[in-house]
Amino acid sequence: MKKTLDDNLLEAIKETVIGRGYSNQNICIKTISERFNLNRKVLGEKFKKRYGYTINEYVNELRIERAKRLLEENKFPITMISSNVGFSSRTHFYRVFKN
Repeated sequence: MKKTLDDNLLEAIKETVIGRGYSNQNICIKTISERFNLNRKVLGEKFKKRYGYTINEYVNELRIERAKRLLEENKFPITMISSNVGFSSRTHFYRVFKN
């Protein structure tokens, strides 16, 4: 049986699963919906309605903000930073970073 999406569950997903797990390359709406036994489409629609952006946009924003901080420290090469913040390739990192 699918759970209903109330505000508390959405907040828990945003803060705990995504906020702490954004560097996991496998984090996406599919894995989150499976973990919580939720309908992927409904999860995506409710998340966007509540926060004004998609789960993917939120994950990428967290990753880019963390990458910016690491780049400012200038201690690690870009390839290592992109991987550490959850991007599967340097090309994908560059594409998201430009936007």
